[in-house]
Amino acid sequence: MDQSYNNISDKDVFEILGISSKEDYFTNLLAETFNLSGNQEFRDRFCNMLSNDSFKIFNSADCRIHTRSVFYIDNIYGNGNRSKVLPDMILISSSQYKVVVIENKIFSDEGYKQTIAYSSPMLRSELNKLLETDGKNEVQVEFYYMTLLGEKANSENFKPLKWTNFIIKTCSNIIFKSPFDILTKDLLSRANELKDFINAPIDLNKSFSDYYNQHKRWIEPKTAYMKYFDPIFTDIYSKYNGKVETFVTKAKGRTPQLLILFSTNDWRRNDLEGYKNGNPIELFENTRNIHLEFTWHVGMADASFMIHYETNPYYSYKKFKQLYPEVEPLYKKHRESFKKDIKQVVTFSRYWKEANTVLALAKTSCKGFMNLPFNDFQKWFFNAFDEAYHMIDKVIESEI
Repeated sequence: MDQSYNNISDKDVFEILGISSKEDYFTNLLAETFNLSGNQEFRDRFCNMLSNDSFKIFNSADCRIHTRSVFYIDNIYGNGNRSKVLPDMILISSSQYKVVVIENKIFSDEGYKQTIAYSSPMLRSELNKLLETDGKNEVQVEFYYMTLLGEKANSENFKPLKWTNFIIKTCSNIIFKSPFDILTKDLLSRANELKDFINAPIDLNKSFSDYYNQHKRWIEPKTAYMKYFDPIFTDIYSKYNGKVETFVTKAKGRTPQLLILFSTNDWRRNDLEGYKNGNPIELFENTRNIHLEFTWHVGMADASFMIHYETNPYYSYKKFKQLYPEVEPLYKKHRESFKKDIKQVVTFSRYWKEANTVLALAKTSCKGFMNLPFNDFQKWFFNAFDEAYHMIDKVIESEI
């Protein structure tokens, strides 16, 4: 069977079925393998991966996994309505009064405060009802957030669970009953390939396009992008006193947009949340969040780099004017003054030029980002970054 399968295609079953980036199918496979395979070693390994010093599952035979069970809780907006929540996997041990909630995000990002809702006291109460404890036994609940690279959830109650480690430790050297055997072999193969990808250094002669195309059968552009930028993030952390944030956004009908934001404490000033608490307006007239923003739309040849000047926290201009009508003209005055000073220093820049948009003060672009060798791109990025960093600091120092 294995030989004939290999003769058909170099693709694995998930690719042939067109579900290689559908995390629900991977969730279902793990749950059904656990529930139906009858393989005690796999079940034991699975439960061991979810155990720790304060939470141990002693009898895996007593456990069952439920997928996307529906619960209704008070919603996170606090408007009195109820929200429907569907955690990806819930492992339940009725006799041990233990529950593990696993949220699978190997191919997607967390929804708005999703894990905060999933670990809320109200959901815990619903889990108690599910086990029908009647208050006689306390239910222990653990939360895990499964991702490709071990990212953290918004809720601190969720422990990160790296998908590669989980699959390799639970599936290696185990023979399952058909059809699970071939599927878990492919799953294990993917996990090992991803592990090699994570551990391998970046080839300085490869472009992002080369790098992504080599691995796109099992990773999204976001994952390749984050890995590709790891060396750059490391250098930024070590050389500059600031904060790096990464985001993925997607407008309807458009490809995902990947962003890197960099700012320092000196670049951020006068959080408007304090103004709501009755503090005098003079403290907030110069509210600002200056940051560098590197942006790439997935699939586009070029990438853009901008110096942004926004309110702190960010509001659209229309919303800001509506919420803070008395602060808006003062903010506008300070922003125009800063923009004028930036314009003067940009005149002498090798990389940057003035930008006339609502948010950006200056801009540059990396032509052919997709096809630039990493070594060349890294040099361009750091030269442009360093120049912008010192331009901003120079203007801020002149204000003092």
